[in-house]
Formats: sequence, C-alpha cells, structure tokens
Amino acid sequence: MSGPYIPLTDERRGLILEAIREGQFRTDAARAGGVSLDKLRSWEAEHPEFAAEMQAAELESTGALIKTIRTGATEDWRAAAWLLERRNSRWRSPEVKLREKQGPAGSN
Repeated sequence: MSGPYIPLTDERRGLILEAIREGQFRTDAARAGGVSLDKLRSWEAEHPEFAAEMQAAELESTGALIKTIRTGATEDWRAAAWLLERRNSRWRSPEVKLREKQGPAGSN
C-alpha cells in the first residue's frame, strides 16, 4: 500500500530546494514541501532531474557554510582547525579518533 498520490509540483520543488540551499536537513526540507522523507526519496528516484537539483542545492549549501567557516578563520584560528579536523582524519584529536572507533554511545 503506497498511500495517496502526491505530485512533485513546482511549488513543492521550490520549497524543498530552498530549504536545502539554506542548510536544512532532508527531513526538514521534506517537511517544508509538505511531504515525508520517504516521499522525497521516492521523488528523487522517479525524477533524475530533481535528484540532480537536490545534489546541486546541497553542494551550494555546503560551499556557503565552508565559506563562512573560512571567513571566521581569519578572526579565530579555531574555525580553521575545526574545518581541518573534519576534512582530514589525521588532524583529529586522539579523543575524537577514539569516539569514532568506538561508535555511537551505547552501541557496544
């Protein structure tokens, strides 16, 4: 049973893509478009052009966020260190490496 038919309208597409560009997670972007995350995923599978637009919106958002961090790094070195730690595991602190190795809390 697949539920009611919900079309991918231009309005929904715009709301979802705008939310992604603003940095929202897919769950929240789906909610902005009035649909579930499962519906969003099915639209991406059914509409390759929409999937490509989603990917482009995520790249745009990531680029803007990284630019903000890099700008902040001119005032505070910790912004640069934070970005460096996430881009390359060899720069992560021993504590972070240990947490990554152990997995999520309570999963053992």
